[in-house]
Amino acid sequence: MRTRYLKAVLRQEVGYFDLNMTNTAEVVTGIANDCFTIQEVISEKVPTLIIKGVTFIGTCITAFLMLWRLAIVFFPFLSTAASYFNIWKSFTMSCKEGYGGLE
Repeated sequence: MRTRYLKAVLRQEVGYFDLNMTNTAEVVTGIANDCFTIQEVISEKVPTLIIKGVTFIGTCITAFLMLWRLAIVFFPFLSTAASYFNIWKSFTMSCKEGYGGLE
């Protein structure tokens, strides 16, 4: 991951380094900090997201089994959340492209 990130940073134009980083130590420190942040997200936030997603799905199933009429009222909010997710996904993809196609 660090190698791919370094390659993406090195693909930047020279002006990027003139404005953001003045020496090699800042480049290395920036890469280390960014990789640590990504590792933190992967190791802590993704499992939490999975747990909350499974809880959400289980709650929806339970709601339909117990009070299906009341659960139907929930659907408009679910579609709104899905559209919000799609907007957020397109935003993150455009940010990803802005960082040089980082995978």
